[in-house]
Amino acid sequence: MLVFENINIVPNISMESTSNSALINGAIHNLGIAILPEMYVQTYLESGKLLKLDVENVDFLLK
Repeated sequence: MLVFENINIVPNISMESTSNSALINGAIHNLGIAILPEMYVQTYLESGKLLKLDVENVDFLLK
């Protein structure tokens, strides 16, 4: 991903999915970090099942 290349990070990608539910459940069960729009995970953030990580100087928005 270009986002990671710009900040010199090589992610160890162990899972990719088109299913938001699969990614959310993977993160909830400590399988890794999921990068998803906040609106998809808001209830999980509010319940404390997921934590939000703010990454400085990184823009995940598609342009």
